[in-house]
Order: sequence, then structure tokens, then C-alpha cells
Amino acid sequence: MVAGGAWYKDNNAWHPSRPDFYVPNIVLSRICRAKFRDLMRDAGMSRLIDPGIFRDGWNVNIQPVGAAEQSICYLSHCVFKVAISDYRIVDAADGTVAFSYKKPKSRRTRYMVLDAQVFMSRFLQHSLPPGFMKVRYYGFMHACSSVPLEDVRASIEMMYFEVTASESPRDVREKSRPSCPDCGAELKYCCSVLPH
Repeated sequence: MVAGGAWYKDNNAWHPSRPDFYVPNIVLSRICRAKFRDLMRDAGMSRLIDPGIFRDGWNVNIQPVGAAEQSICYLSHCVFKVAISDYRIVDAADGTVAFSYKKPKSRRTRYMVLDAQVFMSRFLQHSLPPGFMKVRYYGFMHACSSVPLEDVRASIEMMYFEVTASESPRDVREKSRPSCPDCGAELKYCCSVLPH
């Protein structure tokens, strides 16, 4: 996940990307392929991978998500949960494992029975090798960044204020006061949790 813009030290300001563009897909695909190849080589795992994989073209899915809520919701499942929850495992007996699942865009619960070895193989594909991390922070989000995160936030807020300055004061006041979707009470900022 990347921010929709960058912090420029030359003028100490936030420069947003165009809404429909961040980086070229073909270029980013080549970079991801090379980075993955180098990481596998450094970890001593390159012999386990078919060399033909690195000759084929890779594809990186790039699409803007708009507000961050959708991406945070999606990533939270990957970061804070395991591959399959306990409640989805229906039965484990006689060397097989039965579990429930749902197809994308379907509400119907389906069931699958796999050999225990096959189930474990699939489950372990979601486990990270030693030394790998689920989340890494780069750029202005890194803990050692020379740019204070408060400066980035302030610059983005100033840019947003310039965009909304043409609106009526009432519209700006209403947008600056987020409220709870359940009870309607005004939400108040308490603190920020920064990466370590």
C-alpha cells in the first residue's frame, strides 16, 4: 500500500498524485519481480523456485481505493488474522479436515473436505518464512524518517483546506466535525499510534 503522493524536501510540502495515477504498472511489476528474486536469493530459497517464473512477465494490481477505510479493512484481515479461523473448521477426523468457506460475492456457505496433509500444506503457505515481516514502513512512515509525521499531516490538511476554502463556511464546519455513525455524537481526537 502506498500513499497517494509524496513529501518533497525541496519545498517542505506534500505533493499529491493524480487521482487516476501513481506509478506505471509495467515498471512496478518489473521492480516487484526483481525485488522478490533478490529476496529469495538472499534467503537461500532461489533453488526452490522454477527459474522460468522470473522470465515471465509479472502483473501488479494497481488501483486507487479513494478513502483509506476500504484498504485498511482489507489489510486488517491479512495482518491481524490467520489463514483460517477456528470456527470455520467443522471437523478433523480420520486424517481429513472439513471446513466452511464462501465464494466471492456469494453469501452461501459451502464445505470442503481435504486430506490433513493437503490442508496443512495450504495453511502453511500463509505463514511467513523466518525473518520476514507482515508490515514494513518506508518513506515518511518509517520510524527513522527525518520528516516529522506531524509536518506531513499539517501539509495535507493545508492542501485540503485550500481545496475546500471555496465552499461555504457551514460546509467546511460540518466536514471538520466527524460524528459517530451509531449514536451521532461528535468524535474527538485522542491520540495517534505511530510505527515503532
